[in-house]
Amino acid sequence: MPLSTVVPLSVAVPLAVAALLAAAGNALPSLVRDVVAIATAAATAALCGLLLAGSGSSRPVYWFGGWLPQHGRAIGIDYTVDALGAGFALLSAVLATIALIYSRSYFDRMGGRYPALVLVFVAGMTDFSLSGDLFNMFVGFELVAITAVVLTGFYADAEAPLQGAINFAVTASIGTLLFLVGIALLYDRTQTLNLADMGAALAGHRLGGAVVVAFAALLAAFLTKAAIAPFHFWLPDAYGTAPVPACVLFAGVMSEMGIFGVARVWTTVFAGAHLPGGSGGLTVGLCVLGSVTGLVGAVMAGRQRRLRRMLGFVTLAHTGLYLLGIGLLTSTAAAAVAILVVGDGLVKAGMFLAAGVAHRHTGPVDPWHGAGRDGRGPPVPALTAGGAASLAVLAVGALALADLPPFASADGKDLLVAAAGSWGPAVEVVYALTVIGSSGAVLAAVARRFRAGRAVALAAAGRAVAPAAAGRPDDDPPSDREETPSEEEGRAQSAPAGAGRLLAPAGALLAGALAVGLLPHLDPAVARAAARFFDRPAYDAVVAGRPLPALRVPALPAVPAGATAVDVAEALSAVVVGAVLASRHRAARAVRAAGAAATGWLRRLHSGHVGDQVTWQTVGTVAVAALAALALR
Repeated sequence: MPLSTVVPLSVAVPLAVAALLAAAGNALPSLVRDVVAIATAAATAALCGLLLAGSGSSRPVYWFGGWLPQHGRAIGIDYTVDALGAGFALLSAVLATIALIYSRSYFDRMGGRYPALVLVFVAGMTDFSLSGDLFNMFVGFELVAITAVVLTGFYADAEAPLQGAINFAVTASIGTLLFLVGIALLYDRTQTLNLADMGAALAGHRLGGAVVVAFAALLAAFLTKAAIAPFHFWLPDAYGTAPVPACVLFAGVMSEMGIFGVARVWTTVFAGAHLPGGSGGLTVGLCVLGSVTGLVGAVMAGRQRRLRRMLGFVTLAHTGLYLLGIGLLTSTAAAAVAILVVGDGLVKAGMFLAAGVAHRHTGPVDPWHGAGRDGRGPPVPALTAGGAASLAVLAVGALALADLPPFASADGKDLLVAAAGSWGPAVEVVYALTVIGSSGAVLAAVARRFRAGRAVALAAAGRAVAPAAAGRPDDDPPSDREETPSEEEGRAQSAPAGAGRLLAPAGALLAGALAVGLLPHLDPAVARAAARFFDRPAYDAVVAGRPLPALRVPALPAVPAGATAVDVAEALSAVVVGAVLASRHRAARAVRAAGAAATGWLRRLHSGHVGDQVTWQTVGTVAVAALAALALR
């Protein structure tokens, strides 16, 4: 199949089937409907895989309606395919396929609406990843945002999902308005919506005030989608209340979509402009935002009672690290981030799937106490084989996110530190603190759930066990919103026999992350793709139909000989942090109490009130505008 046919099909196929399922899905037998949805997601993944393979030596361009450029100016909408964009679209389609397979055993009945939403999400993600037109990027951005809001409120008859969806919708709508403001201002300045033509119009010129405001508006919109601090307050409510299969897409690609948008718009539109002070100021600003986000995510992960909210903050922590890498504004650092996005995305998705199984087999166990809230919640079920297996998957995933070799995360992190140059030691410290804290929180939750479930099993067998730990007031973090009982208990199957079917996709995702880390020549291949992504003259040439200039790939920096030992030390440190957070020892309790007292102000900022979230979003927008004014003028 020629690539000129594959490009539009990668978006048209999931959209067409989504429309069919939305219109007639409930009239079809459930098996037929689910098989059609899964097959469509898998076919979309195959199409994106063909695009990835075809973009290795070229950069295919598809013009909708045959509207080719005239006199060097684009008059139509184009898809300009590159390896990073096609790879990102492939990742979203793979995760959608896994999520739909998992949903077959997770839900009693999916109905036609749920798979249709998932397919629209994938189509929007692919459209955003491939588009060479800024307004068409906005269309993909909105498709993803709207379907994500609906998926968050999928069980809107319960209070928590409804509030999470409303908060998400309000902040996403503000991001939408910022995106439109940026588009309008850039169009007024350049008289085009094509990314290559915008970049050509700005190349070599100093940026005027309107263009700086446009950049700030676009950056704020993308950082809202990525949930970068202080734009991140919607994230824990969305991740904590959406159905578990939907969280696979959220954690794997939705936040990363904002990071991709920052990289795409910077490289194609703004990188060629004349910046009197260079791009160093922007690098500092983005790296600071990424570092703060990573550390906030790590601290807040350790303060959560509910596992999925905890995983939401783990996702936040790693998204901050991606922005830290992209903020370096080099192709080699972007290559490292690409490896991290794939490796971490597969692992985080698998952990969310395992969290759904863990909830079913171990109950809503509070990771700070024996069970429920202050030990007075639902009784803890005995630890079953399915429960133990799900906790094991979560533990392995936490270690993988803590850079345990040979998972892909370790490879990406080592390349990022090496690519940072003189920033390397600072990047190493921020990265280590972030992954140790966030993964340690997950390991602590796993240990407490395992201990509580095992204690019940031993008690049922007639063996004496120590009483469950009861938290003291100074060791008691504020409560979080409850996971939705109607979702986890009433609408999902609860038969323990389904544990194997539910855990198989999670195990496959972790195995995929391991396989990516073991791929030979991974770093040079991704570095070449990133160099092409950052080559703005080549992008302009391929859109205009001119011959491609020779690709210049920067030499890969040498990874320090002790990098693997550092990675192993980070994973072991996460285990130590998890042991301290889970320990009943008096000294450990004192450490936790001191940490809770020191970070209580941060926990109070996460009030869950939409007014507070909008206030912080406004503060973030003003800060980003100040950063743009200082860095680009």
